[in-house]
Amino acid sequence: MVIQENGGGFTVQLTGPDLAQYLEKRFPNHNQDNDRGDRHGAENYKQRDQTTPYNGWPNWATWNVALWIGSTHEVLQHLMQWNNWPITAQDAEDLTRYHFPAGTPDFDSVNDYAPVNWPDILDVFNDLA
Repeated sequence: MVIQENGGGFTVQLTGPDLAQYLEKRFPNHNQDNDRGDRHGAENYKQRDQTTPYNGWPNWATWNVALWIGSTHEVLQHLMQWNNWPITAQDAEDLTRYHFPAGTPDFDSVNDYAPVNWPDILDVFNDLA
């Protein structure tokens, strides 16, 4: 963990075991096989109703975006730069699409972003920033 003072506040950067521990706490099932037997559930993605909650998230697409945001080094670095800026749900969507322009590696296309609940993704950004 790296703690830096910045203009009357502090920035905390999680690295190594601290980051792994945070991610495991925030995404407790991300390393486990799900009930369909595939790691991220991508194999059966198109067969699921995207209005059905998935692993505590509003739907699979929102869960999957949160998983990739929380485990992608470049996104985490970008968030550290935004540490004291107010971030909106639109910013969260824009930053996600910037880092994953064709969708996450588990998406079939950029159209798979449609059911993502961006206010929940904003919560992930705020937790990580």
